[in-house]
Amino acid sequence: MPLPTGYDPEDPVDVAALKAEVANDPIGMGYSQFIDSSTKKFMELLNLGEKNVESPVPTTAVTLTAKVLFDNMVSSEFADNPSPANDGDRMWLHQILSFIHDAPNESIEEYKDRIIAMAPNNSATEANIDALIRDLSRAQVLFGNDTFITDLQWAAARSS
Repeated sequence: MPLPTGYDPEDPVDVAALKAEVANDPIGMGYSQFIDSSTKKFMELLNLGEKNVESPVPTTAVTLTAKVLFDNMVSSEFADNPSPANDGDRMWLHQILSFIHDAPNESIEEYKDRIIAMAPNNSATEANIDALIRDLSRAQVLFGNDTFITDLQWAAARSS
């Protein structure tokens, strides 16, 4: 089954799916309490991952591979500046990153904590890796990972 590719306000199937989601509220999001009183709160229920009441809340499915790590790490955090990374850690990290050539799509998830520990506290590398895994909003669950439904799209769907 193909993954949803995003909400299309011109597609009658998407419009019907959005209207049915709100009318039936199949997982108890609580749309009815805000649908007429607060458009902002209603839109947050649809668009914010932390508002999704599904249990467990679906998350983005990004596997930490050497390529993903390389794309998200800030190399200056692992340079010779004061850092928890010592020469042995740098050599180990170099070996992990060599997987980019040998097995670029092989999971290195089990090494995530060690890799993050080598970067300075509150590093951009840590933030980048943590941002790969996030709760999906209800709109993203229904229509795809990059979906954000605007209040104008909802108003058009509602009045259709």
